[in-house]
Amino acid sequence: MNINSKRKDSTELPEIKELEAIMEKEAKRDIPINNRDKHFASFELPIQWLQLLRLPTDLFDQKHTWQDVVVYGAELQREVVSRTLEHVEARDAEFEKLVSCITQYLGEEDIPRPSDSIFVFGSKNLTRIETAVDLYNKKLAPKIFISGGMPVYEKRDQSEAQIFRNWAIEHGVSMDAIATHDEAITVVDNVRGGLNTMDKLHLPYNSLILVTAWFAMKRSWAVMMKHIPENTKLYRVNTSVTASGNFTQDGWYKNEVGIKTIFNEFGKLKISELLNSS
Repeated sequence: MNINSKRKDSTELPEIKELEAIMEKEAKRDIPINNRDKHFASFELPIQWLQLLRLPTDLFDQKHTWQDVVVYGAELQREVVSRTLEHVEARDAEFEKLVSCITQYLGEEDIPRPSDSIFVFGSKNLTRIETAVDLYNKKLAPKIFISGGMPVYEKRDQSEAQIFRNWAIEHGVSMDAIATHDEAITVVDNVRGGLNTMDKLHLPYNSLILVTAWFAMKRSWAVMMKHIPENTKLYRVNTSVTASGNFTQDGWYKNEVGIKTIFNEFGKLKISELLNSS
């Protein structure tokens, strides 16, 4: 099934038709009974963000359909960017405190403990597999599981999982220590398809170390929490980001790409909650 996307990169939310097509293609998996009515994200911080910018907050504090969130989120994005940059320029202390809270919330991580596998979310940035191999070399898990195809708005010769797998082997990891799911197109697809593949390979996941970028960690963790058994242990480990790039923890709010990305993370979290996938 081909998915037509008008998006150029991850700073844009998908349109409704695209998201419908994505959901049809995503892997399916039953949610554990104890998790069916649970959700794993909070929206207090984006509400405070919008309040500070003097923008409407109903996107996060009123009941909407996921379609509403897609439409309203796209409409709000430009104003969020411009007004956020105004607060940066004004050196607003209240805003800087809020930014710190947002960064800590999205990028919350744990001290990793010995686990069954290191679960790596795919990316075009190699820092995730570099982090996973470092954890593997420290004997924190006997297996690296990589889940990642490619975003629907990009075309590549190899999947993210294949690229990561090759890099890990080139850097000393045994082929037998690596397993992959190379068809995922979203975080939800990474989790569902990844866990389905682990089941087929009879790989245990009583404990997992999750590896992804700090800004995507809350959503990745929330989706995983929704789909794993209640007694599974998760340990979150963030990867580094380019020091001069748009996504640093102390600089994302100072540029358009970073602001869009972080605002979209909350939008995607809200959509996944409404779809009962996080």
